[in-house]
Amino acid sequence: MILFIIIFTYSLSFHFLNDAFYKSVQADTTISQLVPDQSFDTGNHIYPPQSNQNSALWTNIGSAETVETSTFSVNLVNNKSKSAGYALFNGAIDMTQKVSFSGNFSLQANSSTDPFAAGDSLGFILTPKSTDFIANNLKSNLAADGTSNVVGKYLGIGGLSDSIFMGRDLYQNSDVDLDGSGTENAASNNVSIRQTNNLGELIKQAYPTTSVPNTGSTITENMKIDWQPSSTLTNDKNVTGKLTYTISSENGGKATTLSEKITVARSMSLGIIGSTGGNF
Repeated sequence: MILFIIIFTYSLSFHFLNDAFYKSVQADTTISQLVPDQSFDTGNHIYPPQSNQNSALWTNIGSAETVETSTFSVNLVNNKSKSAGYALFNGAIDMTQKVSFSGNFSLQANSSTDPFAAGDSLGFILTPKSTDFIANNLKSNLAADGTSNVVGKYLGIGGLSDSIFMGRDLYQNSDVDLDGSGTENAASNNVSIRQTNNLGELIKQAYPTTSVPNTGSTITENMKIDWQPSSTLTNDKNVTGKLTYTISSENGGKATTLSEKITVARSMSLGIIGSTGGNF
């Protein structure tokens, strides 16, 4: 069993302070032959819970910046529109095993008493793509006018094929989002599990979503993901299982849970994402 327990404290303006998420996630790398005088890592590492407190095992991408190494804090996005900040774990996760990961998240909108006006996403990602691919995807898809198929309504996973976002979707975009709150193109208190197809396009229908309100000018709450594999490998590449996302208030209030049975690549990168659109 791979167990990650992390404490993140963010103060979003999209500005999150994370106690644990960085340094490269390399799920795409393969080596076909041994090379004389060079070492080769066979994988199969067991990461103890303390891994999440070691900043050397994580990498920041995009606008994310480490604030405090001893408590493992990072600002994902700070007062900037149409941006994304990722903090990614260094090792690929073997999805044939159980995985659990949790942390406390906070966010605050810029110049607003409504935290849901922050826009656009805050949560976890799972992707078969490497850190370098994620960084290049973010850079190459950002146009001069700030438009992008990665940030904003694309929740940081646009352009990343067969990837998953689990967390708060802070803005309801009528062209890509199911409406769980009765509003369109407005601040949203929805949480969702979203996926991309093999082309990296956001799947728009039949995904788990619900409304989770929170009061006050700042949101601080716990988010957790659990993965329970239920099948053996398919063609030595994919595995099917149940992914569960749970969100609850910092003070231990009633938890809200979303679950979905999905098929994923055996090797996945795990990380945290905060992305903004026109609101921040």
